Amino acid sequence: MEDLLRLWFGEGTFGRAVTYARSGRVLKYHYDSKERVLSGVINGSGRNVYTSEIDFEYSDFSEPVQTVGECTCPVGVSCKHICAVLLVALKEVGE
Repeated sequence: MEDLLRLWFGEGTFGRAVTYARSGRVLKYHYDSKERVLSGVINGSGRNVYTSEIDFEYSDFSEPVQTVGECTCPVGVSCKHICAVLLVALKEVGE
């Protein structure tokens, strides 16, 4: 799954997200299976705290084929905060 995240976010963003995930900057997350939405709260730089929401679209084979994520950070989409939430959630559920 990490290879897919590298592809979706790019190597630079992925690398920064790994640092955020490993350093405990993802404060909490929640997956709503009915809505297929993963939301998270991330400690950004300085005193900034951001929220992200990732919507999943699935193929007929129950494989994620696309994610659409938004974040309250200045980047707004496809950012390290979104990727960090995905990394932490995947690690905790064992991919």
